[in-house]
Amino acid sequence: MHHKDILLAAKISKPKGIRGNFVIKSFLENNDIFLLQLLDKFGNYFDLSKLHSLGKNHFLCKTSKITSRNDAELYKNQELFCKKSDLKDLEEDNFFVEDLLNLVILDSINKEKIGYIKNIFQQKADDIIEIVLFKNKNSKFYIFNKSNFPEITKDFMIIDNSIL
Repeated sequence: MHHKDILLAAKISKPKGIRGNFVIKSFLENNDIFLLQLLDKFGNYFDLSKLHSLGKNHFLCKTSKITSRNDAELYKNQELFCKKSDLKDLEEDNFFVEDLLNLVILDSINKEKIGYIKNIFQQKADDIIEIVLFKNKNSKFYIFNKSNFPEITKDFMIIDNSIL
């Protein structure tokens, strides 16, 4: 399976109790994570059952793979993935972070390549995009919104020249 075909869906944060239960942070909306077949970092299926919600995107869970607190400690910080094809289609102007990483940035006037997306920082308010400029290899940070990035395709993203 190619890394572009999978997405980070959740991360096991810590054990909870003595029976092997653990807390996860889901990176998916709602309870979608419990409807998907999850994979561990080796591509093995990872069954996940929700015991109850602990707040926004945090859940107390169990799995048949973990039966004690000691086992749960071994899975601390373990990332869980899902197949992108198993997810619902995104609404217009929504993107998977993984699809935007390394995307080429074009300026809005000349459509020349000026850099690429190195990282995206998801904040509670606005997401921030880190762009590495080709001319000097410096990183610049921009708020990710429609006015700053008026056009996005699978091959490139256009940045408004007024913010450069």
